[in-house]
Amino acid sequence: YSALFPVGVSVRVERQVTSSISIILDSTYYAVQVGQSVTLQCTVIATPFQTSITWEVSRNGQTQPIDIQGNPQKYGGGNLTYPSLILKSAEISDSGSYICSAANAGSSKSSDPIALDITGSE
Repeated sequence: YSALFPVGVSVRVERQVTSSISIILDSTYYAVQVGQSVTLQCTVIATPFQTSITWEVSRNGQTQPIDIQGNPQKYGGGNLTYPSLILKSAEISDSGSYICSAANAGSSKSSDPIALDITGSE
């Protein structure tokens, strides 16, 4: 058999890794009363697995990132193991348009906007 595979010859098989991300939303509209909690559902299917999940919110034409880890009393989720954003004890000022974004080694993708209406009085 040694004649079939001369010493020093290596066989390299290269596999093309396709990078893809899908973001699935249960709804693009949520309405809750002041003081209630709400979970903005965001399901991420990524190949290879997602390396980051971020959320941002737009209000009055201003878009800003949401600091989930920096505000644990206010937010939950929004991470690699649980991408959906949990908003605890909603306030009127939380109304806005939310976007879930995911990234992996090869690409990134953002969800459609999710509208959140907070109703009632504080």
